[in-house]
Amino acid sequence: MALLCLPLGALAQSTGAPVYNVNDNDIESRLTVLERKVDNRSQMQHRLQQQIDNMQNELDELRGAVEVHTNQLQKVLDRQRELY
Repeated sequence: MALLCLPLGALAQSTGAPVYNVNDNDIESRLTVLERKVDNRSQMQHRLQQQIDNMQNELDELRGAVEVHTNQLQKVLDRQRELY
């Protein structure tokens, strides 16, 4: 009966924001999915970092080989100039 005494405006204001029934299972499953996504992304980032490190090492080796071959070529050219 007390509800009947409220003005219509007060009744409209008391409704507030909609309330959703969220199951704990739904929240748990969503949390599990998010945790799985974070783990997958972390693993992918780790693999990518390993690939970058491996490529950097290969690049360093190639630069070293280029430097060695450049020096060898320079010696051959210098030797040819001496002979002719």
